Amino acid sequence: MGDVVGEEIVLHNMWLGVAWLGFLFIVFYGVAIASQRKTETSSDLYAAGFTIGPVVNGLAMVATWASLATFMGVSGLILGLQVPFVFLWTQWALSIPLLTLLYGTYLRRIQTFTPASFISRRYGSEATVVCLIWMILSMLMYALGQMVGLGQTFELMFGIPYVTSVIIAGFVTLGFIVLGGMYGASFNQAFQCAVMIIAMVVPMGAVMHFLGSDGWWFPNLGYGDLVPAMMEASPTFFDIEQEFMGEGNRFRWYFALIPAFSFGPIALPHLAMRVFYLKVKGTC
Repeated sequence: MGDVVGEEIVLHNMWLGVAWLGFLFIVFYGVAIASQRKTETSSDLYAAGFTIGPVVNGLAMVATWASLATFMGVSGLILGLQVPFVFLWTQWALSIPLLTLLYGTYLRRIQTFTPASFISRRYGSEATVVCLIWMILSMLMYALGQMVGLGQTFELMFGIPYVTSVIIAGFVTLGFIVLGGMYGASFNQAFQCAVMIIAMVVPMGAVMHFLGSDGWWFPNLGYGDLVPAMMEASPTFFDIEQEFMGEGNRFRWYFALIPAFSFGPIALPHLAMRVFYLKVKGTC
């Protein structure tokens, strides 16, 4: 597929990558155009008419989680922080039910289309300004990893300068999101989730097969075969107290970061909207 030459990646079959990238954007824009035809009211645009079912909504949430993992560089953090970070990362899943229990119900009851509108109606205009500033700052940082990845992809595929690649990728991505509204965003994210799962599972299975794991056909089974080799390569991986914590600081380290991972993600506005537009029997 490709070789690493110095710090550059050289693709042997560039057109295969271009074709795949083109196919993805055709699907994204196809879904957006089909969704635009269903968008007739403001509730359709902002909340998909409150018709998104649990399967599509769940897949969209997984896609959101995967994009957060990309932004944070989870693979590198697991390698660097080892099992303590695995404990922390599992806490992220707790944020979804917490979000639903703490304020998802109120979003639906008040029928505001954005978190900023909810803050404005509930706490007034001054609180809304603060909310908007923090939302913009957090979402800019959140999008940074994705935009860097898109820019590098376009630069590699088409041989154009990186800055130009980021601008083009940004407009192309913004296009199908704006065009499709919440209908398009929901179904496109569900499709992205399926693509990402395949992109993660298939390479992992191939690597495990190469390493001689009996469970390579289902990577979750294969990890057990590779634990001895992993322990040989990283003997301290499963130690719950690592050197970077400092001596005697294990309790404080976990006490500070586990609540942060549990409660922090519930403030992400795009996760809040997942609860808002979910189709529930007897509502809307």
